[in-house]
Amino acid sequence: MFDCPRALAELVIGGPSDSMIAGKSGGKAPNMAGDSMSELDRSELERSELERTELIRHIDDLTAEVARLKAQVDAMPSESPIASDSPTPAAPNAAVEPVSRRHALRTVGTVAAGALAGGFALGATADPAAAAAPASFDATTGVPAITADAGAATATDAIRASAAAPGHHGVYAVATGATSAYGVYGFSTTDSSSIGVRGRSTSGTGVGGDAVGGTGVTGTSTTGRGVSGASDSNAGVYGSSTNGAGVAGTSYNAPGVNGSSTNGVGGDFSGATAGYLHGTTIGLRAYGGRVAATFDNTNAAPPTRTSVRFDRGDLDVDANGNLWFCIGSGTPGTWRQITGPGSAGSFHAVTPGRIYDSRCAQPSPGRISLGMKRTLSVADQRNLETGIVTVPNFVPAGATAVSANITVVETAGNGWLAINPGGTLAVTASTINWSASGLYLANCVNLTLNANRQITVICGNGSTDFIIDINGYYL
Repeated sequence: MFDCPRALAELVIGGPSDSMIAGKSGGKAPNMAGDSMSELDRSELERSELERTELIRHIDDLTAEVARLKAQVDAMPSESPIASDSPTPAAPNAAVEPVSRRHALRTVGTVAAGALAGGFALGATADPAAAAAPASFDATTGVPAITADAGAATATDAIRASAAAPGHHGVYAVATGATSAYGVYGFSTTDSSSIGVRGRSTSGTGVGGDAVGGTGVTGTSTTGRGVSGASDSNAGVYGSSTNGAGVAGTSYNAPGVNGSSTNGVGGDFSGATAGYLHGTTIGLRAYGGRVAATFDNTNAAPPTRTSVRFDRGDLDVDANGNLWFCIGSGTPGTWRQITGPGSAGSFHAVTPGRIYDSRCAQPSPGRISLGMKRTLSVADQRNLETGIVTVPNFVPAGATAVSANITVVETAGNGWLAINPGGTLAVTASTINWSASGLYLANCVNLTLNANRQITVICGNGSTDFIIDINGYYL
């Protein structure tokens, strides 16, 4: 009868064992080296015999495991549904389909292949010159080549792979299919803490993918994260593609792609279009402990870049910190400046409030006359009769200008007032004018403020009391 384990031992180690030779010859194994065998030769022969014994024991154990699995398969029904191999994720809480008899047979084949691979590995240990052949597994329709299940055990990995040599990979997968082919595909349906594909690195890349025309890294999740990567000093997730998406993540109830960094950047994207975001409800939501979003640019203002085509909806910041929005496509298109260092900001209307009356005791009482200059704060709203502060920061910090009514009361002679930003003394225009004594006149103007929310009032002729009421501010 053919002895599979011992025949495999002959195949792996390179010849029959001494005990097998003895059995075939009917007596003691012949002394191939003659009666003058040295002690060194005898020691080597004994070592080889021990290694052959260990190899045969290992193959016997795996042969018994194959027999046990085959008996289980024989007891299974001959037909059972086969799960689809489509990468499209199942609906949440979908029922798990039974494992097919064909799938179980493939598991037996995998164990048998492992037995053969294990025999070769032991053979390579016994003879360093022998090369270990890599195992290869091929899938058929509906049946994966390899299935691994860690079960419900805590901190248990179904498959663990590592690589130490430069340029090598713990797991290296290549997809060559025309459509819907993935080098590595991860899918999670359990809960928000479950991850389809997760990578962790101390100083390299947690998850990395490269593609020529497809997606470098893709992940799909029902309630967890489609793609998650973590790294202490490099990229958590790295994806590169020539014509497709570098990283793509899909999730029904949580982030499709999740990137985080303690001291660096959670996500770093580059390309002709660095990022494409599409949401059925929200395309982009940003939050930051310091700011939600930052725009950096060293280019000139978009309207001056006549060699560049822009599309309606483009948002840009120029090198001077001005924020622009494109309202018409073209080269360079039609733009509106939203804000910037030289603009007042948005107007905020308020219920009118008094911030100064020269007839009140506070803050600076008295008429103003020819040559006088008075610097006032517009920050606080004050009582109409006493001038006491009633609303602090009525005009908030950061305001650049205010809309105000300027009223002159009981004028004397003819004259005018000029109101400048606080501290500006040069007169280039008047704010309100009067031509006779005893007049009450008002004028609504916009007044520019200094950084401390102050204005300076200058009287050019005659004298008058005056009042300042605020209608709104720019911020």
